[in-house]
Amino acid sequence: MKITIGLTRTDRQANYVPAMDGYRPGAKQDVIELEVEAPLAQPEGGWQAVEVGEAYFKATNAPKEVVEADPLAHAIFQVLVATEGGYAHRLTMDVGDTVQVDGGQAVSCERFGWKEVSA
Repeated sequence: MKITIGLTRTDRQANYVPAMDGYRPGAKQDVIELEVEAPLAQPEGGWQAVEVGEAYFKATNAPKEVVEADPLAHAIFQVLVATEGGYAHRLTMDVGDTVQVDGGQAVSCERFGWKEVSA
């Protein structure tokens, strides 16, 4: 599965801080594309962006024991460690960042949950 993560940049000139303001269409992002072999326990219809976003958040924020207990988070963590020189946590997801799975609908991380965003 192809996961596209958009880590949204702060724009001080526009008085925009994604962690405080949430996602803003057109905001500059650092884009990370990952090829992750999805665990066998994927739901019918495949993994949805919200599920992958939760797993990515967990993979970059949670303690090792929590990551290892979640097959999808662990698969994402393993890819991040392999591609980022062993340090996945510098790619931490926060409010205002986006997730897209296999080119489908994108969602943004909000203070309380996720919101669909237009392409």
